[in-house]
Amino acid sequence: METKVFTERIERARKVMERKELDLCILTNRSSIRYFSGLRMNTAAFSILLISQDDIKYLVARLDLLRAERDCWINDIISFPEDTPDYLNILNDHFKQWKNPRVGVELPELNYETYRYFQEKLSNGHFINIAAELKYLRTIKSDEEIKIIRESANIADKAMREALKVAKAGIKEYEVTAVARYTLLKKVQKILHLSLFLPQGKTAGCLKDIHLKRY
Repeated sequence: METKVFTERIERARKVMERKELDLCILTNRSSIRYFSGLRMNTAAFSILLISQDDIKYLVARLDLLRAERDCWINDIISFPEDTPDYLNILNDHFKQWKNPRVGVELPELNYETYRYFQEKLSNGHFINIAAELKYLRTIKSDEEIKIIRESANIADKAMREALKVAKAGIKEYEVTAVARYTLLKKVQKILHLSLFLPQGKTAGCLKDIHLKRY
């Protein structure tokens, strides 16, 4: 998506900060980070996004730095070594600009150890939970996002229909899944912003012939 989409999201977040009288936001929730940065990290990767009224800093593990610099629109990307527990040490001078900062965090996403670490780094800080506000912001979709969502639904619909054609007695589940996956891959390879999610097993539910209404 265009950089403008992400800068508009940042501005909406800053309006939340104004209402809450926040000096800084420290985000660790992967969904929020992806929403603002546009960068999809795997579940094993850890990154932090810092938003203030004046700048944006994105902290990533050293192994993820090249990818972040290549794929992310944010200019100020900083790496930290994977083997250090004091990963915010590189921002000590940055934090000194606030004497008694009000810091927005997504409390449900922080474990006790991480929360205590943030409190140590910003010892005079007052931490405010903004999880609900950011969750709401993530529901706001641009025209481009709506187009992608519809495109994704059409592709998923096509894959399910192809899978239904081969689903019959005696056919293994993995064989049906293979047909759906092949159909998805044929379509998704031309649309790099889409990723596959294809559940299997008892939790996957049953195949149903659902016709998606087009708007």
